[in-house]
Amino acid sequence: MHTSIDLPLDKAMDIHGDEWSDIVKNCGLNPSLLPGWLACMATAFGIFDKIQVFILKNGPVIEGIIPYFISHTKLSGIPIRKVELAGNIVSYHQELITTENHPVLLIKFIEHLDNNHKWDTIAIANMHSDGQTRKAITETCSINKIPHTTYPGESSPYLRLDKDWKLLLASKQKKFRYKVNKREKVLLEDESLKVNWYTDSSNCSQLIEDIFRIEEASWKVDEDMAITERPTETEYYKLLIPYLANKGILYASVLTKDEKAIAYNLCYLFNS
Repeated sequence: MHTSIDLPLDKAMDIHGDEWSDIVKNCGLNPSLLPGWLACMATAFGIFDKIQVFILKNGPVIEGIIPYFISHTKLSGIPIRKVELAGNIVSYHQELITTENHPVLLIKFIEHLDNNHKWDTIAIANMHSDGQTRKAITETCSINKIPHTTYPGESSPYLRLDKDWKLLLASKQKKFRYKVNKREKVLLEDESLKVNWYTDSSNCSQLIEDIFRIEEASWKVDEDMAITERPTETEYYKLLIPYLANKGILYASVLTKDEKAIAYNLCYLFNS
């Protein structure tokens, strides 16, 4: 039997944070859906107190979780109340946080909204085009005759790595392999270059300082894309990097030339 509860973000984290994290991990979801990561986003963007967490249980077991908030905007000049999934704040491959029953979670969430809130539309940003969430929403809306519209989202220029580096490189054309090997050789032979790795909380402040310094001196400033140009993003990374370190999933590096930071790579290792 399905039951549901709706809690403020802080209470949901205190009471069900471990179960929430387990679903994200066990279902192979993006770690930006972890409660702690979401808290970093919400705090930096000043909406922590606005976020509610819908929790669907099947008996005593949590089957799905939807963090959300309600915003007020306009559509074609008409004021509307928009339910937004919390991942809309900073979307990284957004999915419904559920073990398997996406359609049931979605329907129960809509029923909860109808019974407890005044709302006009639901917005879910940057879903995988071929992901379970996109499929569930499309099918659920079609079956239940719920009006819905999709818009093209942002594309992520990433390379899926399903083999180790040597095998990946060997699968590329000879010209590509030559360029990569030559550039790697040049970098390794330049004694003025050094790579500093950051994987724990011992040097988070130095990593943050280097990242901000690199951003301020980069092309991103002229394009108004630098982290340091936006106070909310600056605060977000100040919160996020220590969080990743404390969770043991930080995997970052800074390239220096003559001890000056010139480039960085900010990643995580999750479920690896």
